[in-house]
Amino acid sequence: SWTPLDNPSISAWETRMGKRSNKSKRKLQNREREGNPSSSRNSLIHPTRTNPKGYQYFFHPKHHVPRKGDHACWQPSISRDLEFSIFEIAVRLDLGDEEGNLYNVERDERKKLIKLGYEYEQVAKFWKPRSGTEWHGFPFWPLGTRKSNSRKKQMNRPSDRVFEKLVQTGRLTMKESLRLKKGDDA
Repeated sequence: SWTPLDNPSISAWETRMGKRSNKSKRKLQNREREGNPSSSRNSLIHPTRTNPKGYQYFFHPKHHVPRKGDHACWQPSISRDLEFSIFEIAVRLDLGDEEGNLYNVERDERKKLIKLGYEYEQVAKFWKPRSGTEWHGFPFWPLGTRKSNSRKKQMNRPSDRVFEKLVQTGRLTMKESLRLKKGDDA
């Protein structure tokens, strides 16, 4: 008997999909790209807790699949292990603001700050969660360096205290800190 797999013009993926809308197909493709986040929330929680505070980390799907909307997304080159490492270092060095959110940066093998997000963000922000929930983070600053450097944009930047901590701990140089404070690439 004939099956769709006998027809080389029909892929295995199309066979699994059956008759679905394009929107539904795109959603499923995005889920598969992310390791099927709908299958288990536990698969999106990093298995290791941070030192010394024992925080859990959640790889929020909205920050991993580019979509329309206001959610910043990590570059595909940022692995889950690297994302967790950026968070864990922020915890260990206590790179937080007045509200308890954490921030950090990462460097490549040439010691240059890397672009963490699709809008060329170089600073990651990790929201302080409600009690009993996991932390999650996203590329945060500078916000879309291709856009104008407006006052509204500046209101969203990390506090001066955060930049001071990043310099004191050696995560940023003073020059990089000054450039990032202005909303420029470091």
